Amino acid sequence: MLLIRAAGILLIFGAVLPLVLALVPSVERGYYKSLTARQFWEQLNPWSLHNIEGLLGDPSSAFFGQILADLLHLPAWLALGVPGLFLLAMSFLRKV
Repeated sequence: MLLIRAAGILLIFGAVLPLVLALVPSVERGYYKSLTARQFWEQLNPWSLHNIEGLLGDPSSAFFGQILADLLHLPAWLALGVPGLFLLAMSFLRKV
């Protein structure tokens, strides 16, 4: 349970980072534009993003490629925050 809780907390903190990275320039621009998961992953490690995309295949033909493409179009804070909240909630449930 401790490992699941730690993973949830790390994902939530990881979701705050792209939110802050998008909010800081929005003060200068005057409007908010969120980072997609693809843009955030591209900033962190473009090599791994291209390898995963090549491994899963073309989004128009491969099933898992389409799932990955859909996930990468989500805002990064949402793509990281929701699984983090889910893991955190699951770590607090007790076995009966």
